[in-house]
Amino acid sequence: MVSKIDREKLIKITLRQEYIWLTGDYKKAILLEYFLCNQKNNNDWFNLSYDSISKNSLLGFTSANLRNHIKHLIDKGWIERNYDETLKFASTFKYKVNKEKIEADIEKILRKIGL
Repeated sequence: MVSKIDREKLIKITLRQEYIWLTGDYKKAILLEYFLCNQKNNNDWFNLSYDSISKNSLLGFTSANLRNHIKHLIDKGWIERNYDETLKFASTFKYKVNKEKIEADIEKILRKIGL
């Protein structure tokens, strides 16, 4: 017998098509959206562990795979990462999203494709 599901506790993913165009991959786009949802404003740093990112983004990546995807976002300048020395967990970092860079890069793509 199946129990009733509390629909308020279900995780939903909303994904902008522009993020897929931007990152070139829907998994990286989901990850970028996850980081954007975790940042309250552009000046705030926030802490996340690889385990929480993998679980809460619904991607289910291993730590190594997740590091590669995050590195791509960092290399493009959309995400910044610093080690948080106050936390004892080696896989927990401070992150900050560069919303201005993301929007500027999306605008370039939209102009390029004529939208």
